[in-house]
Amino acid sequence: MKWLQQSAENGYVRAQYQLALCLHQGRVVKINLLEASFILMAALLVETDNAMFRHVLSSFVEIDNAMFGHVCS
Repeated sequence: MKWLQQSAENGYVRAQYQLALCLHQGRVVKINLLEASFILMAALLVETDNAMFRHVLSSFVEIDNAMFGHVCS
């Protein structure tokens, strides 16, 4: 996990994606939806054309809305 986090912090997009999934789903680490969303957004700044990232981000939003409701509405 240490290497994954270091790679993500250094801007490696695949590591950012994997770390975001770990944080979102509670794999190896405690669930942290906010941090997962921030990491994934950082990856999306680099990979704007990547359908995988857009799909995962949309699933994050759907899950978060189901858990917490629509905060902005």
